[in-house]
Formats: sequence, structure tokens, C-alpha cells
Amino acid sequence: MGRGLVANLARPGGNATGISFLSVELDRKRLELLREVMPNAAVIAVLLNAKNPQAETQTGEVRQAALVLGLQINFLNASTEAVHSSGASRRGSRNAGPN
Repeated sequence: MGRGLVANLARPGGNATGISFLSVELDRKRLELLREVMPNAAVIAVLLNAKNPQAETQTGEVRQAALVLGLQINFLNASTEAVHSSGASRRGSRNAGPN
């Protein structure tokens, strides 16, 4: 949809076939569910692969959803295993979670 290949997921039209993981489309719902499970959480850490072509769109969607829900989002780079295992994610997430 974001690239204009189909009108919408329910009725793509034409001869388009394929799959969608709906990752960006479900980001708002994921935050809503997280809010239900952890209602006192104010800061949420999000691992993001900055090399992913959808990263910019996903970041915007998550920021918008977080604003509506009153959450602060900390994005953490997780584009390689080395970055993830280096402890960068642990350092960045220490302020995330319930207050």
C-alpha cells in the first residue's frame, strides 16, 4: 500500500499477489496491547533495524501512536547481531518499562 502497488489489503485489485507481515500497520495495536498489559509504563524501548526500508515509516507510526497513548519511545538500533549483543540495547532499555 505504501508504495502504491495496491489500493488496500482487503481488496488489492489487479493481479497483485504476495504476502504482507503488516508490521507497520500493527505497530499502533502492539502499543495499545502493551499499554493494557503494563498500564503504568511511561517509557517504551523499541528495537529497530535502521537498515530496513520500512524503518522511517515504522518510526513515524510508532511515534504517532505513542503520542496518542501518552508514551515516550526510545528507539534502539538493532541492525546487526553485534550491535544487539554489545549491550547497547540493555543500556538503552534500562529506563524503559514500568515506573
